[in-house]
Amino acid sequence: MCGACSPECPTYRLTRDENFSPRGRIATIRAIARDELVIDQAVIKHLDTCLHCFSCQKNCPSQVNYAALIHYAQQKLQASSAYKIPLAVRLLHRVLTRPGLRRVSGAFLALAARLKLTLLARPFFPRPYRRILSYALPQQHGLVSTVKSDSPSTTLLINPGCVDSLSGQKTLQKLAPLFTKLNLNVVSNPRCCGAIAYRYGQATEHTIDQQAELLLNSACAAYAAEQSAVKQDIHTFLVTHHFAALQQLKFKSCNARVMLHASCSVRNRLHNIHSIQKLLDLVPGLKRMDIPLQGCCGAGGDRVLHYPDFADGIAAPYTAAIRRQHVEVLLSTDISCALHIREQLLLQGYTLEVMHPLGLLCQYLEDA
Repeated sequence: MCGACSPECPTYRLTRDENFSPRGRIATIRAIARDELVIDQAVIKHLDTCLHCFSCQKNCPSQVNYAALIHYAQQKLQASSAYKIPLAVRLLHRVLTRPGLRRVSGAFLALAARLKLTLLARPFFPRPYRRILSYALPQQHGLVSTVKSDSPSTTLLINPGCVDSLSGQKTLQKLAPLFTKLNLNVVSNPRCCGAIAYRYGQATEHTIDQQAELLLNSACAAYAAEQSAVKQDIHTFLVTHHFAALQQLKFKSCNARVMLHASCSVRNRLHNIHSIQKLLDLVPGLKRMDIPLQGCCGAGGDRVLHYPDFADGIAAPYTAAIRRQHVEVLLSTDISCALHIREQLLLQGYTLEVMHPLGLLCQYLEDA
């Protein structure tokens, strides 16, 4: 193990501790596999703080399959009596993986956000629960499960992602005008894609339907694409099949200072950043500023709830860059990353709008 990937690892950059580097984690996994190491709290922290950004795998000169190794490690941790998932995380998983419970919880969070109860309640909650309260964004009334066009059209099955619906973003509903202009009928699939269970080395109890399906959240899209050849992220699909039609649409000029956050799933797994940028370039006058940093923002899905100190430290360069460039709108295909960065900025007294890249297209679509 040469260690060439260590500078790419966000937890190693933060701690400068070899135990939190890919090389250190692989050595730990090897020792566990050989029954040379007992899984205790120190071992759990070394392995469990991995953010699954897979920058190491992308930059490995030997092309080591780190994803398979860390999945094996998670299975070993799950089997250990020493491994405990925090109550806040277990509750969140239960909500996210059950559409009915997610709708009810999302409505409750939306009401609390409108009444500003989440801000008032934050100081009285333990830190992980405060993070969950940050999911409460203003929610639109009504739940639209389909988007229909009156013209002859194609029907798309789209999975918006669990956190998107819980947080009140309702990205798919906000994109209705864009899909209508493209003569696309959209049917929403509210089921969890299974990435949460897989993240913990478990069997995927909740899986996406085995048919052609598009995904809005890049983390879900990356997982789904790795599990099934018929899954695709929405940006690549639109550029491949509908870009000519998109070029015929008229977009209003955008003067806002917009920053695109290229999440780890986009950079290291889907490799679709150029598709996202190509779509954003349709908006005239857009002052797009890509975050001038490589690496993970620190969210790591729900790792932000497990290890908030790690998440906060890793996010610091991102929030500094955003404040330095006076960003007004943050675009991200991964809602967990966007909410994490937004939370860090709110704690610093800095507010900005968070949205999906396609949400920006829809917002500046003429006659939307």
